Amino acid sequence: MIGSKAPLVLSIGFVLAFLINAPPAVSQAESSNALETRLEEVAKSYTSGNAFMGSVLVTEGEKILLNESFGSADLEWNIPNSADTKFRLGSLTKQFTAVLILQLQQEGKLQTDTPVSKYLTDTPSAWGQITLANLLGHTSGIPDFANDPSFGPWSMSPHSPTEEIAFFRDKPLMFAPGSRYEYSNSNFEVLGAVIEKVTGKHYADVLRERILAPLAMNDSGLDADELILPRRAQGYVLSNGSLTHARNASMTVPWAAGGMYSTTADLFRWEHGLFGGKLLSQATLKQMTTARQGNYGIAVIVLGNVAGTSAAGMASQLLDVALGKQIALISEHRAVPITTSELRAFLGTFQFGSSFALTFAVREDQLTAAAPGESALPLIYEGLRAGHPTFYAATVFAELEFIRDGSGEINTVILHQAGHDEIGRRH
Repeated sequence: MIGSKAPLVLSIGFVLAFLINAPPAVSQAESSNALETRLEEVAKSYTSGNAFMGSVLVTEGEKILLNESFGSADLEWNIPNSADTKFRLGSLTKQFTAVLILQLQQEGKLQTDTPVSKYLTDTPSAWGQITLANLLGHTSGIPDFANDPSFGPWSMSPHSPTEEIAFFRDKPLMFAPGSRYEYSNSNFEVLGAVIEKVTGKHYADVLRERILAPLAMNDSGLDADELILPRRAQGYVLSNGSLTHARNASMTVPWAAGGMYSTTADLFRWEHGLFGGKLLSQATLKQMTTARQGNYGIAVIVLGNVAGTSAAGMASQLLDVALGKQIALISEHRAVPITTSELRAFLGTFQFGSSFALTFAVREDQLTAAAPGESALPLIYEGLRAGHPTFYAATVFAELEFIRDGSGEINTVILHQAGHDEIGRRH
C-alpha cells in the first residue's frame, strides 16, 4: 500500500472476501462464460511484471467462476503455483482467532463484554477497562507492536506469547478503550493468550481441534519456524522490476494475529463452514455478521507470494466484476494531458490520519507521490471524476482523487486502493 513500509515480511499477499446475501453474479453478466472470461482478464492483468504470483478462487455458492494459479511458488526450482500451494495468511488469521473466542463464549467459558484482566491476571492497570470486545473490534487503544521502531530486528528471533505481550504491555494506550477504532495486531496477540488461558491448551491445538479438523482443512495450520511444509510458497519482494527473497520474521511473532497458512481450497471450506453454521450458533453468527445461514453469496480468495497490494487490488476488482460492476483493467487506464502549471495545484503534503503522509511533487512534467522514506511514485492524470481531478499510480494499483473546497483550493485527497478509501488532509 502507498505509505506502508515493509522491511521484513510476516506474510505476503492475502485476501479473503465474502459477500453475503449478494444478488446472483451470473444473472448480472451477459452470460456465465462472459463473466468467467472477464474475471480471468482481471486476474491476469495483475501478473504483468511479476506484480502478482499466487492462486485465485472466485465462487458463487458452490459454482466455481475462476480457479487459477499464476507464477512460481519457488523460483529457484521453477515450481509453479497451483491450487494446492500453501500460502501464509497473515492477518486472515484474525478471523479464526475471533471465531475461537466466540465459540468459547457460546460455551460459557468467557464473555466478550468482560475486561481482559478477568482472564489474564497480570495485565497492566491501564488495561483495566479493556474488554475482549474491544480487542476483537480494534477499539482497545493498545498500540500495534508491529509499528514499534524496534519491531523489525526483534521479530527476527523467536518469542513466546508471554514475551510478545511483554513487548507492548507497558506502552501507553493510544486512546481510552472504546473511544475510537485503530487497527492493532497487539489486540489479537492478547486474544490468543486468552484462548490458551481459558482452554489450558496451545493456540495451535485449539485451532486444529475446533476449526481445522471439523472442516477438513487438512492443508491449513499454524506456521512455525522449524516446520517442513510440503508445497509451501516462497515469499518474494518486487524491487526495481526484479524479484528477490523476502526477509521473514519468526513465525512465532504473528501467532494468533497472523501466523496461519492455507490454500484457496481450504479457505473455501472455511467460508462454507463459517457461514453454513458448522462453527457458530445462529445467534453468535449474527453477532459476527449479518449473513443468514445457508446463503453464502460470493467468495473471492486471492493468495499471493509477492509482497505488495496486488492481491488486495485484484480481489476488489474481481468482486466488483462478479457483481456486474464496470471496472477498468490496469491496461485500460489512459493518461489525459495536463500542463505543469496545472499540476502545481496538487503540490504539498497530505496527512492520512495517524498512519502516514504523502508528499506530492512534480518531476519531469509528471506528478509524483512519496511517503516518508520511500521512493516517489509516478502518477498518471486521468481527468475528472465527478468533477474531481483523479490520478492513477500503476505500480501500486491506487487512485488518488483530489477534492476542491468552497474557495477552489485543493486541501483534501482520497486514496482509493484495494477496495478501501482513506482521506488525506493538507498538512
